[in-house]
Amino acid sequence: MPFRRIGNNRGLTILEVLIASAIFMVGFSLMVFLLNQLISGFSLKEYVAAYQLASNTMELTLASGEFVEEQTVETVTGNRFLVEQLVTQEGALSKVRINILRPQNKKLLVTLYAEKNIPPTE
Repeated sequence: MPFRRIGNNRGLTILEVLIASAIFMVGFSLMVFLLNQLISGFSLKEYVAAYQLASNTMELTLASGEFVEEQTVETVTGNRFLVEQLVTQEGALSKVRINILRPQNKKLLVTLYAEKNIPPTE
């Protein structure tokens, strides 16, 4: 029994190629991200704890208005972190940067930035 052609099926359309390449790029990006996580040795739990610590430190710093540079070691959910608080003053504008690092090898986990205008005291 001979096969009959239905329609014109000579190749792929541009739309099919674009959809296939988009699916490939999403999968490839996910693979690269997961390999990077595996190589760096950071867990999602550690990232979340580091971000929460950075966020809390930033909120306390901005609320207190005491902008001093310091380094402390904090423990959150069983993980130890080195907290660096760096401050830059430019006139009435204070810029605060919070870095959260691993204390053993000084690998950076999270960085947060904030700026605050301080009104002149009279």
